[in-house]
Amino acid sequence: MRTRKERIETNATACVTGGIAGLRDSIAAIPRRWRTALRGESIYRPLLEALLART
Repeated sequence: MRTRKERIETNATACVTGGIAGLRDSIAAIPRRWRTALRGESIYRPLLEALLART
């Protein structure tokens, strides 16, 4: 059984890796069904669009 610290480190690694892959491949690389299943779209969508407009 993994410790709580090991789980947190694994989550952080996955988060950073996902962020790097997102920068490399853009949002188009995330399957649409995954994007539409995300909770909080009303929060993240305007932020994402503003970020993408800057590039």
